[in-house]
Amino acid sequence: MRLTFIGHQSWHIHAGVTNVLVDPLLGEGIGNSGRIVLPIFPPRTVHTQRMSPPDLVVLTHEHPDHFDLASLSQLDPATRVVVGPTLPSFVCEAIEALGLTCRVAAWQEPMRIGALEMRLYPAGRRTPAWEDRVAQPLFSTPESTGPRLFVAADATVSELLLADVKRGRAPSPNWVVVSNNSQIPPSPAYDNLLAGSRWDRTRFADALPLLSLLAGELTAGLKDVADIVLCGNGFLDPRQRFGPFLFSDHPTLAAAAAALRCGGPRLHGPIPGDVLDLTGDRPPARADWVEPDGEGRLRLLAQQQAFLTSTDGLQPMRPVLADNDGPAGRAAVEAVVDGALPGLARAILAAPLGHALALTHEHLGRSLDARRFVLRLLRSEATTKQYALDLRLGSFVRDDCPSGELLSRFPFGAELFLCDLAAVLTGDLQAWDIAGVALRSWHLGDPRTAFTPLLFHSYGEHVRPDLARRALEPTLARLAARK
Repeated sequence: MRLTFIGHQSWHIHAGVTNVLVDPLLGEGIGNSGRIVLPIFPPRTVHTQRMSPPDLVVLTHEHPDHFDLASLSQLDPATRVVVGPTLPSFVCEAIEALGLTCRVAAWQEPMRIGALEMRLYPAGRRTPAWEDRVAQPLFSTPESTGPRLFVAADATVSELLLADVKRGRAPSPNWVVVSNNSQIPPSPAYDNLLAGSRWDRTRFADALPLLSLLAGELTAGLKDVADIVLCGNGFLDPRQRFGPFLFSDHPTLAAAAAALRCGGPRLHGPIPGDVLDLTGDRPPARADWVEPDGEGRLRLLAQQQAFLTSTDGLQPMRPVLADNDGPAGRAAVEAVVDGALPGLARAILAAPLGHALALTHEHLGRSLDARRFVLRLLRSEATTKQYALDLRLGSFVRDDCPSGELLSRFPFGAELFLCDLAAVLTGDLQAWDIAGVALRSWHLGDPRTAFTPLLFHSYGEHVRPDLARRALEPTLARLAARK
């Protein structure tokens, strides 16, 4: 069995004459809305005409860095796609609109694919709510001594897998692919604006908790794991100037882990095009159909280093609401946001963020009133609309606290462009399109009390498949017009 890294969290598995694609990302970037493309890091070109065509495609879940319409449209219409039983139905509808076949497989059910056998497992119970639809495939070969590969995409290991392995109902994996979803920008301001709220991320020592998680904690329940393959963190923010996220260069991360550890599973940090032979019979090789841009990778890493000593500002994913948009256009966008504020207030109050608001009574030495969360919406670089969530009223009210005093006055808050929030509310963008790249926030304590998880909880595909379906429509129409 051979495993080829295509980029980010995309894989090609080859066994004998059998080929399987997992979460194919075959273009230069990620994005289903047609309004934004997040370039893949490290950059590479995929020559699909030289790729061994897949006998099967496995989609682990619906997020756009795993489910890419443009990539699926490049496959032969006879290609079969398999998804898990809890995946939102719009995914299969979109796949079939491309002319492909989509099958929903049951959890734990063995499926024979030529020389391979595959079982799908659900996410573990410690998985974040917005990743709870993930299907994680386990691949094996008929030989009892052959390799067993588990792709632990974006979730903790399934308790069902652990039980099946313990009872001998499934082979125990000895290779595991783990997802590095840290997405740490090279500046704390992008994650939590409060000073001193997080560690100094310019020091490599801060990667130690991440290495501990990836190199053992995620797979602790699987006793036969001998090799761990790192992936993820493999896209860029096209608007910001910080280059790759910190700790996204997996060759460096794997080498650092190897230098620090004594024993335990071997860590692999592939770059796109690397081929790992899971039988151990052959040394690592290169796929001739994935062409890495080595100079581009080094240039982007140098860009990251330069950013660590500079500052940068928030950028919108969509054009700023400028005067030439016209009063009617601006009013329509603002009406969308104003109309959604009551529902957003209820969502916050029912989430961990609302619980934290109710239990936070002091901030920086001063007693708090009923306003403890502020939402700062930028109309343009110079003008804003600002709302505070009033706990006594259970609703947002207009607020005029000066921008320079927001962090000292409110222990929780968020800043983003009004047009971006409106786009998420109407399905023109998905929450993933702006979270982390066009949104800044601050919070105390548990990161689940930040505004970004609230966006995922309230507007992610698992909660609002109607918005996700709408976001796909322009891309589906464009792909259909090309055929």
